[in-house]
Amino acid sequence: LKSCACNMARFLVGCLVFAWSAYSISLGAAEANNASLAAHGAAAVAQRRLWSQLKSSKGSGACAVPSGETWLLDADMRVETLTIHGVLEWDITKDGLELRAGYVLIELGGVLQIGTPEAPMDLRATIYIAKGRSFHPLVGKRFLATLDDGTVRIHGRRLERTWTLLARDTKAPEDQIFLKHDPKAMRWRVGDRVGLATTTRGESTIHRIKDISKPTNYRLSITGAEAGVDKARFEANGVAQSVIDGDPSTGWGSWCAPGCTGDEHWVSLGLGGPCYITRVGVKFDTSRYSPKYYVQVRSGQAGQWKTAATVTDGKDTRGKWRWIDVGADASEFRIKADWASMSTRGTEQRFAGIKVFEVEVYGRELDKGLPLVLHLDTPVKYLHMGGVREYRGRRFEMAGEVVNLERSVVITGDHDDFEESLEGLHTIMSGQGLFDVRYARVEYCGQRDKMGRYCMHLHYGKKCPDCILKGNAVFQSQQVGITVHGTHRSTVDSNVLWDTRAVGIYTEDGNEMDN
Repeated sequence: LKSCACNMARFLVGCLVFAWSAYSISLGAAEANNASLAAHGAAAVAQRRLWSQLKSSKGSGACAVPSGETWLLDADMRVETLTIHGVLEWDITKDGLELRAGYVLIELGGVLQIGTPEAPMDLRATIYIAKGRSFHPLVGKRFLATLDDGTVRIHGRRLERTWTLLARDTKAPEDQIFLKHDPKAMRWRVGDRVGLATTTRGESTIHRIKDISKPTNYRLSITGAEAGVDKARFEANGVAQSVIDGDPSTGWGSWCAPGCTGDEHWVSLGLGGPCYITRVGVKFDTSRYSPKYYVQVRSGQAGQWKTAATVTDGKDTRGKWRWIDVGADASEFRIKADWASMSTRGTEQRFAGIKVFEVEVYGRELDKGLPLVLHLDTPVKYLHMGGVREYRGRRFEMAGEVVNLERSVVITGDHDDFEESLEGLHTIMSGQGLFDVRYARVEYCGQRDKMGRYCMHLHYGKKCPDCILKGNAVFQSQQVGITVHGTHRSTVDSNVLWDTRAVGIYTEDGNEMDN
C-alpha cells in the first residue's frame, strides 16, 4: 500500500495517511484506529494491510501476521488457527465483525488490539474459538493466549458500574426492579442482559432490559397496620402487623366473640404518604373469609373512609392471592368485611371473624421524584430482597446483587456439549507479555480438571502493573473464573462472574504481591 493525498475534512475509503508526526487527524471513529497504531511505531504503520484485501490469498488454514506488519481486521476472519507476530488491529467502525479460529496465539512481540481507553470498541466484536484438532504444546487447545512478550489490549464499551444492589424487594411476578444506582448513570442500556442473584432458596435468574424508565406501577411500601380487633386473645387471632411481615404462615384474625358489634372486622394499612393505588392483593383463610368485602381509602387519619372497590365473590383459598383493581388516591387503605354476608359463608360462625394472611398494594407514590427502574422482558420467579431492613434497632442493607452481563466485545466459542465435555475455551497471558482486557465478556470457558486452563489467567507475569482485567463478565465456566498466578502489581477490578464452577477469583500460589 502506498500513501496518498487525502482531504482531511473527510474520510475517503481506501485512503491511508501515514505522516503521523505532521498531521493532527480528526476522522471520527477511524481516528481511534490510527491513534492506537501510532503506539506501535511508524514502522508497523508503514506496513498496514487490510484483511478484506488479504483474505482471498490467505485461505482458511493456519494464518500468521508476520513481524513488522500491521493488519486491519475490517472483515470477518475464519481460519484454522491465527498466530500474531506483528499487529492485528480491529476496525472499530465496523459492527458485528467476527474472528473465528481454533486458537489465537500472540507471541514474539505480536499485538492484538481491539479499541483503546480513549476510543473503545462500542460496536459488537466477537472472537470465536472453535472446536477442532489444533493443539499447541504449551497452551493446549482452544485458547486466546500470549507467550513471551505478546500483547493483548481489548477495550470494550465502558460501564461506569458493572453491578449494583436492589433498592427494594422484588417478588414474583413483578417485571421491574429498583436499583441502588441510576441505571443510565451506570451506562446500562436497553437490550443488556442482567443477572439477579438469589437471596432465598430460589434461583439466580437472567433477564434482558426491555426499558429503562420511571415505574408506572409497583409494589408500595406499607408502613404500618391496625385492625378493629388487634389482640391475640384467642389462639386464632394475631396482631395486624402479621399481614405485612412477609410470612405466609402468619396472619391476623378478627374473632370477636363475645360482644361482637359487626364493625370490628377490618384491617387498615398505612402508606407513609400520598399514593395512587392501582390494585390491592389479599390472602384469606379457607374458612374464615367474607363473601362480600370492601377496599376503602382515605387521605390522612382524620379523613373519611371512602369505598374504592367492592368484592361480592370473596370466597378464596389460603395460599392464593385475590387481586382487586382500585384506582384511587390514598395515604391509607383498609380491607373491611361485610358483617351480614359472613353469616352466609357456610363454613364458620360469623363471630369467628375473618383471617387474613398477607396484604400487598401496588401503585405509585405521588410526592416523590420517581427513580429510573429496569423493566425486564420476563417477570422474576422468586423473592429477591433489596434495600435496608431494621432488626432490633439496627439497620442492615440486605440486598441481592444485580449484575450487567452484556459486553460489546465477546470471547466465545462452541458450547453445544459444554455440560458433557466439561471443556470450553481459555485465555492466558504466559510470561513477560501484557494482558489489558477491559469490559469484555468471556463465556463458556475453562476446562475442568486441567490445570492452567482458566477463563482469564495471568500466568507468571512477574511485575506487571500494566496487566489489567477490569469490568469483564465471565459467564459459564467449568474452571476458575480469574486466576492471578506468579504475577504482581496487576489490577483485577469490577469484574462479574456468573456460574463459575470453581473458584471465582484465585491467587494461585499465595505469594502474589501488590495486586
